[in-house]
Amino acid sequence: ISIIEDGENILDTGGGINNMMKHANEDNVLIFNPDTIWKKNYSNEINEMEKIYFSKKSKNILLLVKKELSFDKNLNGDFDLKDDLIIKNNDGKFIYTGCQIINKKLLSGYKEKIFSITNVWNDLIEKKELYGFETNAKFYHLLLIITALIALTLFLDQLGEPLAFLILLPSVILFVHARKVMQIKNPKDFDPELKKVALTTFTISLITTIVLILL
Repeated sequence: ISIIEDGENILDTGGGINNMMKHANEDNVLIFNPDTIWKKNYSNEINEMEKIYFSKKSKNILLLVKKELSFDKNLNGDFDLKDDLIIKNNDGKFIYTGCQIINKKLLSGYKEKIFSITNVWNDLIEKKELYGFETNAKFYHLLLIITALIALTLFLDQLGEPLAFLILLPSVILFVHARKVMQIKNPKDFDPELKKVALTTFTISLITTIVLILL
């Protein structure tokens, strides 16, 4: 495992991937987002996506899922899919899972050092060159939970009170139940575990409020 640093400035998603590509020997690279829980059974879907990527001689392909199959129901649809090509409209039925294959040469044309990967996708969509592969597997995004905990951690750091970090202890329970949700196969079992996730989140909020009042 190699860790590639952005440097003094955060390069955003596109700039970060471009920076990483400079250290890769392969021309085609598989990219994963860390806010998605990746399961072993996704490998079959990724292999099928790879077949389309090379058969179409594509420069970029995204692994997509219908938004109703995502654990996070707050996510809005990003794209639509037609004949393996991604199109964009105001009522997208698909969301990006966080997995894509991209060719190194695609990003070499971007002179800016800091840019979003969505800029690349939009350019490819206009040219009708952005491919997608639909998976029917359920996906679990932890973006909201992770973002909230990072924000809380940064806030506690600014307080300068070491004991205040005890607020984060219930987050261990939160991730334990989030993992159990990920392993559920029977839809009927979702309700009790999701209630535990909600109650743990409420507990963290309550403890945070109490600690702030005491401080």
